[in-house]
Amino acid sequence: MKLLFIAFENMETGSSQLERLEYQLTTLSKNNKISILCLNQNDNTYAIKQKYHQVTFYYHRIEYNGWNVLNTEEIIRYVKNIDEQNNFDLIIQMMEVWDLLREFSLSFYKTRKFVAIIHAMPFLGTPINLKKDINIHCKERLKKLDKKSMKYEYIINHYKEVSEVFDKMKVIAANNTVAYYLQHYLKNIEFWTFESFYPKKEEISKTETNSFDFLYMARIEEGKGLEYLEDIFLRLSQKAERKLKIGIAGRIDDHYSKENMEKILALRLNNIEISYLGWVDKAKQRELFSSSKIFLYPSIYDTYSIVLRDAINFGMVAVTWKVPFTLINYRDCPSVKIIPYKDSIKFAEIAMCCLEDKERIALSAKEYICRQPTEEDICNKDIAIYESIAKKNVYNK
Repeated sequence: MKLLFIAFENMETGSSQLERLEYQLTTLSKNNKISILCLNQNDNTYAIKQKYHQVTFYYHRIEYNGWNVLNTEEIIRYVKNIDEQNNFDLIIQMMEVWDLLREFSLSFYKTRKFVAIIHAMPFLGTPINLKKDINIHCKERLKKLDKKSMKYEYIINHYKEVSEVFDKMKVIAANNTVAYYLQHYLKNIEFWTFESFYPKKEEISKTETNSFDFLYMARIEEGKGLEYLEDIFLRLSQKAERKLKIGIAGRIDDHYSKENMEKILALRLNNIEISYLGWVDKAKQRELFSSSKIFLYPSIYDTYSIVLRDAINFGMVAVTWKVPFTLINYRDCPSVKIIPYKDSIKFAEIAMCCLEDKERIALSAKEYICRQPTEEDICNKDIAIYESIAKKNVYNK
């Protein structure tokens, strides 16, 4: 097959949207012709192009104003041009940037070769309580947004397009939570679903310096759980009989989270010592996961969460809220404890119990990890999905 992947970050960034593809590139390119178009302000580095020398890389700048893509027509023309040169079997957009998703679906409607990988429900994100209809749910969401905000203006201009746009293209749900949303809100579309995987982990030597009793890590923005930590830390302090070391890692992405972080760092709690580590790279993440004990992840804005997967993959026990993505993806994992949403007392209680029983829980979780499909199995399943979509296109011509 000849596949063109349209990405929105360069390969060297380590972006979560590229993780799956990066793991698979070597296997994918053995029997398939793989091309990657990076829509970014800069091209991929020479080192990346040498590392993946069997892959053809393209580059085109993308210009944004908020959520609006300013040069959509220019990008569409560029993709059509390289498609004429290569005659791709599938053109796969790796994130749901709506302006491009809508226009690509129209431009390639006759060939039906355009595929979008969907990571969250468009214009709704990761709703906890689903409504009967997507338009009704979007209207309710709009009532809670500032009418002067960029987000409000974009959603009100485009949310009614969802059903029509999805009907004109092929769709891959990035995980089972997205499949759950699609099945509920877009019952008439056909879609495929990627299976989750646990990558092989490197053995990291544990260090006392980065050993925390409790660790929280995320791309820190509203919905990722920082807003619940103050109350959780207060409950932990009330239960602690010794000094507890707590680490917080991640880049702060919005003003709301900055204010919450300032409140947390200003706390003066008995037996609680909080360290903010800021942004940490992949190597530092692995070190923290290997050295720390309990992962606190009270996020509601996820459909799967790579950081949660990585934490348990490195032997941590995790405590989370009972929301769609945890129930759908982690219900059967013995090292993920799912707590009723917003019950901070129970959250802290279970976190302390896990701290005392960490070794036993982690041992049982190893068996769970071992039962998961290998990276090679997942790659073969993904290839089967691409082949299935491509064959459908041939039969429909």
